[in-house]
Amino acid sequence: MFFSYVLISIALLILLLFLSYKRASLISVGAVFIFITHFLGYPLFHLRNTLDPRYDTVIQMGLNEPIVYSFFGFLTYVAVGIFFEGKTISKNSIQLPYLINFKLIKSCYLLLFLISISLYIVINGVSLNLDGNYGDRLTDNAGNGWLLINMPAFVVVIILSSMNAMKKSDFILTIPWILFFGLCYFVVIGGSRNVFASAILIYLIIGYFKGFLSRKAILVFGFCAFLLLNFLILFRYNVSLSDMNIKEAVAIFISYFSDSISPLNYQVESVNFVMNSSAHIPHGWDLFFNQFLALIPRALWNDKPIVMMNSSYYFTQYILGFSGNLNMASTMLSSALIIMKNGYYVVYAAAAVFVALMDRGISSKIFLIKMVPIISMPSLFFMARESLELYVFITFKYFLMLFFGYLMYLALLIFLPRKRSL
Repeated sequence: MFFSYVLISIALLILLLFLSYKRASLISVGAVFIFITHFLGYPLFHLRNTLDPRYDTVIQMGLNEPIVYSFFGFLTYVAVGIFFEGKTISKNSIQLPYLINFKLIKSCYLLLFLISISLYIVINGVSLNLDGNYGDRLTDNAGNGWLLINMPAFVVVIILSSMNAMKKSDFILTIPWILFFGLCYFVVIGGSRNVFASAILIYLIIGYFKGFLSRKAILVFGFCAFLLLNFLILFRYNVSLSDMNIKEAVAIFISYFSDSISPLNYQVESVNFVMNSSAHIPHGWDLFFNQFLALIPRALWNDKPIVMMNSSYYFTQYILGFSGNLNMASTMLSSALIIMKNGYYVVYAAAAVFVALMDRGISSKIFLIKMVPIISMPSLFFMARESLELYVFITFKYFLMLFFGYLMYLALLIFLPRKRSL
């Protein structure tokens, strides 16, 4: 265990040096998320065992071997990231392009959200299930892909409102809308916190760079958001804390939290399967590209599976042996091992290159190019916690949603007076 904490300490030092060099940028955010998902579980699992000895220790869980692979994967991402001259996030880079009609474009994305969520409710009702069965939620949502793609449009509304706020009071007034839209999405879509969390994170980042939120305020808001999002997962899984003492309640809270952000116990399974056995994985990069088959409409593919056979689903089906539509996140390490085996670090290098390219879009004066990296920034967490292909896929889905809303905006510009701007 001592060796593990030595590597974690070295990784933390490397991260701090990298952040001081790259400052605020997408590639820096990616490095932070890789560190969290690949290393934070160690102290969390140690604390959980201290509070409730019924949980296994880090040594009993066999986490000492995966950390070596995690460390070199993280090191590869950072090393490749250093060679790219990224664009740092600043007050100027998060301003709206001057030629955008703010009120109109904000209304377009709000309308896109309202239409999508209303149609979803009419067709499917409300999907929130309190048994915590993630596979059932995916089954319920099948066939609603284009509605699901456009529902995160409320995040664009939050981004635009935050960017356009001239006074701190205007900026703070956005908070009730974040809570309202986020909770609506959470309830309607079936207990998904991802988009809700994205809206909160982007809001805090914009607030900081516009000077409306101090670091202390961000810590307070962030902690409140952390509690809210984690109580939502207890609600989703219908977990009762009434029969537990304080230590047991905190331990189970840590358990769900660590499973959500740093599922290191699954890394043990993937390392043992891929590196310590004679198992042959025939798919390789096919698993990466399979993710994008999800964009094919179900109407054009009668036998379309509920979940595409990507690297994380392969891990769930063939390494964990789980059946059904469950798709267990096992960090980018497991995904990279499944795709490349001994060359797993190539996936980390590819991730650094892709994120560095996305970095350049934030300073663009073109609306779509600027908004795609901003709205997809929180999804870097899912790259680190699950796979690179998932992040690329989510980014492309956000592009489609932004494109549909922008088409509405361009169409409505026709009805404005002749003196107009794009």
